[in-house]
Amino acid sequence: AETRIDLANTGERERQALSQADDADAQVRDLRSDLEASNRTAQASAEARAAAEAQAAAMRDEVAHLRAALERSETARNAEVGRLAADLTKAQQQIDEARATHQADAAIARQQAAEAQATYREEVNRLIQELAKHQGELTRVLADQEAAKRRQVEAETVTREARSRAGEAAGRAAALDEQLRALQQVTAVAPHG
Repeated sequence: AETRIDLANTGERERQALSQADDADAQVRDLRSDLEASNRTAQASAEARAAAEAQAAAMRDEVAHLRAALERSETARNAEVGRLAADLTKAQQQIDEARATHQADAAIARQQAAEAQATYREEVNRLIQELAKHQGELTRVLADQEAAKRRQVEAETVTREARSRAGEAAGRAAALDEQLRALQQVTAVAPHG
């Protein structure tokens, strides 16, 4: 009778151990699924960060290009202003010479000077507008670059969080694997007992 009771108790313990092992298996599967999801999230975050870094690099190149274009425009404008100033000085000299020789020639020279001044003003206005356009483009690109930096920081934050969750899930999975092995040993020893 004692042997039967022991056998019944052993069978009950074995059933309980098997039930616990099944529960542990289910938890391990859930944790492994969570770990895989966390890994996928970390991969997606890493890809997003790489894309943001590539976009930031492209924007840095575009900023450098626009700065170079702006410098070229300023150099060209300065050269053109110098040339136009020299033309204006020359026209003024022509006015003085014409006044000394003949009043009619002076009137013609004044007209030429006025035209040169109008051309000078138009060219200066055109160059100022072009400069303003380049400055606007540079401002836009700098704003885009700042937004890309913010997206990169956000992607790095998500990556760190995903890695942390993946580490926690891996730790829980390891602990459950250890419990499962212990239960399997108990299950394997129970029938012999």
